[in-house]
Amino acid sequence: APKSKEANKDVIVKFEWLPDGYCYEATFPAKAIAPVKLTEGTFFKVGFTVNDNDGNGRKSCLVNTETAGSEPCLNPEQWTGAVLAKAVGR
Repeated sequence: APKSKEANKDVIVKFEWLPDGYCYEATFPAKAIAPVKLTEGTFFKVGFTVNDNDGNGRKSCLVNTETAGSEPCLNPEQWTGAVLAKAVGR
């Protein structure tokens, strides 16, 4: 994991507006998510923070934890589950 308040430069993130919402796509190197097995159907828990920071510090953020505004790195018990799947239409 990166040091506190440091972006992981090995992670590639894309954002796309869709007709019914939006999509965040993140690509991680295998070493960043070890020991997760990189096979279809693998279940794991993950925490995300998406910062609103235009260079002058964080204004706000989106998190995928149960408590809004909580820091995922400090609350792994609140991480949501994910299942690896084949990419469809991308």
